[in-house]
Amino acid sequence: MLEDLLGRQTTQEVEALARPSLPILGVGSGFEGNLALPKEEIDSALNAARDRVLLVANRGWGFRIGSRFAAWLAFLATAAITLVAGWYGQALKAPGGDGAVAVSTAGLPLHATRLVTLLAALAAVLTAGGGLATQEAESLSTWAREHHRDVVEARTKVIDAKNAADARSILEDLALKLTQ
Repeated sequence: MLEDLLGRQTTQEVEALARPSLPILGVGSGFEGNLALPKEEIDSALNAARDRVLLVANRGWGFRIGSRFAAWLAFLATAAITLVAGWYGQALKAPGGDGAVAVSTAGLPLHATRLVTLLAALAAVLTAGGGLATQEAESLSTWAREHHRDVVEARTKVIDAKNAADARSILEDLALKLTQ
């Protein structure tokens, strides 16, 4: 059961990092129907639409990878802050060996203080940048999924179009949607 759960978790993580794949069929060489426009013109328009959708989906994927990278770097920066503070924040033993702890009011050394503030600033910037990258990834992925459906629907409508004007209008509407 645990192996099955770990296997599913790993698969989901790999799928989350996988490049987007949005299958869009062309008219196909086996098509025997009566097209209102030449097959090459339809394929050219659908391929251009597919390329646009995949370009946006790939940009979303890049932002998603960037946000995860930023999140891990922010985590490492905060972990380093914890290690530095733990190293320099140790209580000093009082002279005399009776177990008493001496009070230290000196604070962190200057170089450690600078390191901690640099790491804190880096963690803050990475956290903010990672959040923005996550939002942009979601926005681009949503756009790509919605317009993928538009391309699939346009393909069906073009194949079913009764005349060349209707088919061309469908392809022009699709091109217009993809620019918005």
